[in-house]
Amino acid sequence: LANTLPQELQLFKTLQRLSFPMNKMSGELPEFLGDISTLKDLVLRNNTFDGTIAGRFFTGSTQFTTFDISENKFSGNFPNAIGRKGGMVALHINDNDFAGTITASLRGLGNLETLRMGGNKFGPSIPSELAQLKSLKELSLQNN
Repeated sequence: LANTLPQELQLFKTLQRLSFPMNKMSGELPEFLGDISTLKDLVLRNNTFDGTIAGRFFTGSTQFTTFDISENKFSGNFPNAIGRKGGMVALHINDNDFAGTITASLRGLGNLETLRMGGNKFGPSIPSELAQLKSLKELSLQNN
């Protein structure tokens, strides 16, 4: 598949999983995905999506358990609003072009088991707040 995510996806009011890995999808991540209240799993890894992730994306009604946008071309700072998604179990944003500090708001992800942030430009240190992630089983920060 090669294209952008169609606006019509917002019409699926019972959509729980949106998975388009390993395609040639491109463009920015549509903010309406953050408002699909039934959406639990977003898997868009290994495409050519780009742009920044708006903080508003994580303030909508979606309660992600899996958020996988790894291996794309996203850039900028990763939004602090991610900490509002306390039910998230897997956050994979590795192998993009994110930069800046690792947000301390990640401490709000109390159910997080997997955190993959390697292959970006985060730094200069790991926030001590990550120690509050008591469910964390995998932490990957290589190549930052």
